[in-house]
Amino acid sequence: MRVEYLGSGEKEDIERRVQKVATAGRLSRTSGKAYEVYEKSSNLGYEKNVKYAKRVIGMGHGSIAEHDYIALSIDDVSPILEHILIGSRLSSFTIKSRREVDFRNNGFYIPEFRDKDGNIHPKNDELKEIYKNHMQNLFDEYGNLIDNGMRLEDARYILPYCFYSNMVMGMDAREFTRLTRYLLYGKVSNIEEARALGEKFLEIIDEYIPYMSDVVRENPKNGEDNLSFLDEYSVTPDNRDIEIHDKVKLTSHTPDSDRLILISALKQRYQISHDKALELLDKLSQEDSEFEDKLMRAIVSNDEKRELEQVSFSFDIPIPLAVRTHLERHRMHSLLVPDFVPLWNLENYDTPPTLKKEQKDSYDRIFQKNREVRDYFVNQGVNENDLVYFYQAANKCNVLTTINGSSLAWISRMRCCNKAQAAIRKIVNEMCDEVRPISPLYGSYLGASCDVFGYCPEGKESCGKILVKRKKEGSASDGK
Repeated sequence: MRVEYLGSGEKEDIERRVQKVATAGRLSRTSGKAYEVYEKSSNLGYEKNVKYAKRVIGMGHGSIAEHDYIALSIDDVSPILEHILIGSRLSSFTIKSRREVDFRNNGFYIPEFRDKDGNIHPKNDELKEIYKNHMQNLFDEYGNLIDNGMRLEDARYILPYCFYSNMVMGMDAREFTRLTRYLLYGKVSNIEEARALGEKFLEIIDEYIPYMSDVVRENPKNGEDNLSFLDEYSVTPDNRDIEIHDKVKLTSHTPDSDRLILISALKQRYQISHDKALELLDKLSQEDSEFEDKLMRAIVSNDEKRELEQVSFSFDIPIPLAVRTHLERHRMHSLLVPDFVPLWNLENYDTPPTLKKEQKDSYDRIFQKNREVRDYFVNQGVNENDLVYFYQAANKCNVLTTINGSSLAWISRMRCCNKAQAAIRKIVNEMCDEVRPISPLYGSYLGASCDVFGYCPEGKESCGKILVKRKKEGSASDGK
């Protein structure tokens, strides 16, 4: 694992960054204009700025650290860590695409296997050899599928979650500190790879973000899980015995969503009461039968679309790990995903749509063999946190999310497109199908750009659907 700070390590650069944070801290407590306070901070010097920033942050005003931005390159981390990092909703990230890159020779993570008490397992060396041979066999099978013509995005379904990936990530210093604490002290700290990354992040904080060093180290939690008491009441004795939903299900939603969106526009524009807006909407709809559709189209076509944010929809979603990042990476929704530990039921896995019928038996045997090796490690008393690398990209879990109307519309533009990966396209289409019956007007504006607005943002990269659509519309027009 290699983590590099993508910024200047020069003393002057660090001092300027600290100066910005200290300026933000002084601004609300000091007379003078913003730049005057900035210049005053410069004159006070680096040590005083660090001390002042620490004092303000120690008082609970951590927002001043949001003016300091950190960018990192992160090499040779597993997808387990990718999911953890992408789950940081206020960060920015770019990862290596499994749809575009062949991962067979990227290498993979080999843990030091521990026993249930967290000590190095007495058979660690033997277990590591079994693990390495098994994982290499999985990568060989992955390569064989590619060599026999399967697309990368479908072959990746058998990839074990130990393969090395790379990413560029950025976030403000406050979020970086929160993430570092989570890696060091949160539930994921029981995964050695996550804790090791947290330690590297802490080194960066000590060197480049000195005013946050104390915040990272205060009140460590040591991997506590406040919800662990629930297991005592569990009706399912085996935590891995989960049922995967058969499809996306809408579990709750804002009542009368269409009307709420429409009256939100009237309330905001004319500063009228809720009841008055309802009366006005009914009046205008009676005068013009197309009024509601005109208003919804105007709202959806706006850049901000804040009216759509007034409604929300909650979903239960079955999803394979291979495409979970496609949903996770959209920041503006409240996604709740299962922890990697306790281990899930690895019998739940997806099958890529391009898999040939004659390949299905060998495909199933790959997953069966993986379960057998995993079970051997379990029977040897290996710590569950070291077994997360036996997950494969096809393994499925249930996630839930609550998403506002604007974010759902945006996700549908991206993921209903024919160029989106097939599994995530199916999931988002099901989300849209669940919404349309209860919000038909808003629902009619969900979908790919070509279907909703009649244009394709992909340009030369277009799938061609828009051309077929225009040709049909032209033929219909000529028929008239």
